[in-house]
Amino acid sequence: MIAGGIGITHMLSMMRYMAVTQDHRRDTLVWSNKTLGHIIYPQEIQVLLDRLPQLTIRHVLTDQPGGRRLDQDRLAELISGCSHKAAVFVCGPPQMMHTVHTALQGLGFLRQQMRKNQKVAVIRG
Repeated sequence: MIAGGIGITHMLSMMRYMAVTQDHRRDTLVWSNKTLGHIIYPQEIQVLLDRLPQLTIRHVLTDQPGGRRLDQDRLAELISGCSHKAAVFVCGPPQMMHTVHTALQGLGFLRQQMRKNQKVAVIRG
């Protein structure tokens, strides 16, 4: 899963479903926000993380000192352990989604593996 800002709401629905159905597949969520102060629903996300030990969240803070936006190199670092056969769900602002889609293709993911929603991205594998 790859989410940008408020795009996390689509991923939260998926995470809630995973918790209810006791889905034990390994998942990675890459979540891009401007700063720590832009992270929404921190308590609910922590509860879900406690219920989903196989879920890893990797935060990207673009407006923090040393922060940078998602690009192909940064995404490669963040998803290095993920299978290239995984389905990828993406939700976020249009520019971020375009950048992520292009970066994923550059990393060897096929278009058919990517599911877009105007806000978020998820990697299942």
